[in-house]
Amino acid sequence: MDGTLFQTHVTSVAAVNRALTEAGLSPRPESYIASLFGEKEDTFYSLLAPEFSLSELDSLADKARRYEREEVRTSGQLFPGVVDMLRSLREEGHTLAICSNASLEYIEIVLDACGIRSYFTEVRGREEDKDKTAIVARMIRDGCCTIMVGDRKHDFIAAKNNHIAGIAALYGYGKDECGLADFPAEDTKEILYYIRWCVLCHRVSELIRQKKTKDRSFIAGISGVDTSGKTRFVSLLSRYLCALGYPVQCVHLDDFHHPAAIRNQLEDPVQSYIRFAFDMERLTEMLAPIRDGRSVHTTLPVISLKTDAFTEERRYAVTPDTVVLLEGVLLFRPPIDPYLDARIWLDIPFDEVLNRAESRDVPLYGEEMMDRYREKYIPVQQWFIRNHNPCGVSDMVIDNTDPQHPAAVL
Repeated sequence: MDGTLFQTHVTSVAAVNRALTEAGLSPRPESYIASLFGEKEDTFYSLLAPEFSLSELDSLADKARRYEREEVRTSGQLFPGVVDMLRSLREEGHTLAICSNASLEYIEIVLDACGIRSYFTEVRGREEDKDKTAIVARMIRDGCCTIMVGDRKHDFIAAKNNHIAGIAALYGYGKDECGLADFPAEDTKEILYYIRWCVLCHRVSELIRQKKTKDRSFIAGISGVDTSGKTRFVSLLSRYLCALGYPVQCVHLDDFHHPAAIRNQLEDPVQSYIRFAFDMERLTEMLAPIRDGRSVHTTLPVISLKTDAFTEERRYAVTPDTVVLLEGVLLFRPPIDPYLDARIWLDIPFDEVLNRAESRDVPLYGEEMMDRYREKYIPVQQWFIRNHNPCGVSDMVIDNTDPQHPAAVL
């Protein structure tokens, strides 16, 4: 709650410094007090007044609590966008819960003062004999997509220890600790973005759980038309699966491009791309032992499309426990398709392809890129959709027309 929903410094700093002053101590800087938000109460006050005895700390805490509750009721503030975020999450069917190191009494006062109590179905405060990891463990429901949103190390440690995803509210009080989280969010809109994608990643994890065997790797193909968001989705999915405890190896089809002389050997640019853009033989030579349950540890040269030379390398490490995420265009066809254990298609209309190409590629490559999309890339994808029916063969289809509101349509 503190640092994720509630602007704790607005009410806490004045209350703490008032109590410190009355106890004969100097006020502490706001930045220092804020750095302690999220700690258990006894730790919080012992760090503020290390010279005090236990009884003196109890008296200090009692005064600060009383003053803080007065401040919360009169001037408590949520972070910008919190109410809209909570409303959206409830409308989308999520169950919201709070797990905090603060006292239950304090949490309830904040929720009531800020008018957000009705959004939450479960509220858990500090428990003397349990840390946040243990409390979160008791709140997780089997089979649910559970996500921890917080701003301090205790939140992200609890997420990791429970093998759930952690989203960091970077606007909170522990920005230096947010590297422990799986997804960094600058504001509440980004929190919503990551939650929506985590829900889809959870559906993929359920596919893996249902289909994966212990004796070999699981190979998931993530495909879609150009600009559909494949690379971004694979990055999110990889982080999500790692949070659940899966070892993950990402493989990008773009790393298997042929040199230009091979890619462009036909007069028809569409058929030349379809048949010769990628070195499928080299890719299947790597996929075959993975599919057979063997470990693969190899480094392969990668061509630079700018220089048309093999000047880069990619390292691949796969064991039978690994989930392999293979990402690229035109995947669900021979010779790649037989190696796939699951197929995920990111779907966007072609007018959206052109919109994204104009904003993404034209600044880098010039207006002529739009002709390339119209005359080559889109006809290639139309051929693929017509001949290989990717939506029909996929285990999951994601409508990514609006990346802020992705939706599973299958």
